[in-house]
Amino acid sequence: MPDNITTESGLNMFRRIRCSANTTAFVFLSFVVAASVAQGRPDDPSPTTERIFNKSGPIESSVTPKTPTDVLIDQIQNELRTSHRSLPTEDFIRTHTKIATLIGDLRKMSPDDPHVAKFLPERWRSLKYLAGLPSTNGRSTFDSMREVNAEIDEVLKKTTDSRLKSDALFYQTMIKFNGPINGPAAVALAEKFVSEWPKDNRSAEVLHSAVTKLHFEWYLRLAVIALFLVISAVVAMTARRPSSNTWKWLRLGILFGLLGIVLVVLLHTSYPHFPGLRKFEAAVLEAVLPVVTLALNRNLESSILSFIGTYRFWLVIVAASTTALLLVPVWQRSEAAPFQRFSKFRQLILGFSLAGAFCFTVDTYLISRQSTELTRRIAQEYPDSFRSRIAQGKNRKRDLIGEPFELEFTDVISGRAVSMKNLRGKVVVVEFWATWCGPCVHEIPELKRLYAKYHDQGVEFIGVSHDLPENDGGLESLKSFVDKEQIPWPQYYLGRDKRALRTGSALNDFSESWGVDGIPAIFLIDPSGNLYSTEARGQLDTLIPRLLKK
Repeated sequence: MPDNITTESGLNMFRRIRCSANTTAFVFLSFVVAASVAQGRPDDPSPTTERIFNKSGPIESSVTPKTPTDVLIDQIQNELRTSHRSLPTEDFIRTHTKIATLIGDLRKMSPDDPHVAKFLPERWRSLKYLAGLPSTNGRSTFDSMREVNAEIDEVLKKTTDSRLKSDALFYQTMIKFNGPINGPAAVALAEKFVSEWPKDNRSAEVLHSAVTKLHFEWYLRLAVIALFLVISAVVAMTARRPSSNTWKWLRLGILFGLLGIVLVVLLHTSYPHFPGLRKFEAAVLEAVLPVVTLALNRNLESSILSFIGTYRFWLVIVAASTTALLLVPVWQRSEAAPFQRFSKFRQLILGFSLAGAFCFTVDTYLISRQSTELTRRIAQEYPDSFRSRIAQGKNRKRDLIGEPFELEFTDVISGRAVSMKNLRGKVVVVEFWATWCGPCVHEIPELKRLYAKYHDQGVEFIGVSHDLPENDGGLESLKSFVDKEQIPWPQYYLGRDKRALRTGSALNDFSESWGVDGIPAIFLIDPSGNLYSTEARGQLDTLIPRLLKK
């Protein structure tokens, strides 16, 4: 027994000594390593330090610093994410200006980076939004647009990527549409895109933009016709020979008027052999247009100036002038009493005005025919495009007045089901709106007033929200706004994705089916559940009492 005890005691002592030695060695080694690292590490390391030096040499850092190109790409992606949200007008302009600038910088810094081809359409899209806005950086807007067109032309010549090429031509076309371009020129520009990309649904968008330009040209020609008729009436009602002084001042006024028209035509016509003329044009317009813009919308102003510079305008002027010169001798020889009362000058003015009104009437008819033909092409050649569906919806909206209005959805605020079938016997106001729409938000207090006034009399309101998809914060914005403004009526949330609209494809949603491509818009449904009006905006205080009496 003693020998066994002694042996066990020795073994236990040996185990304790070995364990103590291991512990001491581990503590000693830990102390040495900690001291070594502390000695070689700086007190305040920089977050961009690539290497850490100590006595044993450099130690590679695990954090790789970003290059200037990477930083720029991160900034662009952040701004693009911001642009997908609902933004106030000032933030919208600032965001898209920054997107265009950053992508332009990336193209200059790293032209061969694959991100450039990916981001360029985003740059052009931002510039499309900004086209036509007053310059904010002191540079000529015309110079900026020329640089963009030169950039797109370069891409069109060099790229072999068919998608990038179609994007380039599309945005170049749309940017030009936002500039001073007349209807016929817009049609020619649209036809160029359609001929190169006939299967692209964005061709419908381009054709629609051309139709919009033609519609404005149509109204502009009607205004000119009315002006000519007014001049003819004034001349006819004040038929007496003018004094020599009146004749002199009239001639002077006509001379200065003609000189002004010639100057406008020169400034708004491209002369490749006179580059200095375009610079002079840009300087003059940048100085003069801000004053004119106070009274005129910029699109209206540019369209008028481009209209005056077209060959069709001057063809009509020449035709009217020639007709007037031929009519004057005929009237001079006429023995009819009315013509004898007119002086030669008045006969000239009267003949010019009447001939001009007739010629512009013919031109207006041709413009209308061209617009109708383009609209037909959109419907027939691009039936699955957004614009074609909108056109179909507008026809439906017109044809179904007085017919049952069907709508069923789940209120995104309360979660309850809403159906027009359960609202029979009540007048229903259907408002198409969005929280990012300035005019929509501005009209909310008036709608709340009408709701409070008529709700107890049997009037219900329904909101159809065009806010962005949930992933882009649209649903959160809608719920927050409804809660803040205490809007009591249900909301049909569509979650409209603006990015989907860039392809020109149909959205297949409720608003599209009714041809609603602009908000705010208000439909009014009578107590029988039939569509009463699709143009009730601004007329609810008149129309609602009328329907309640039925």
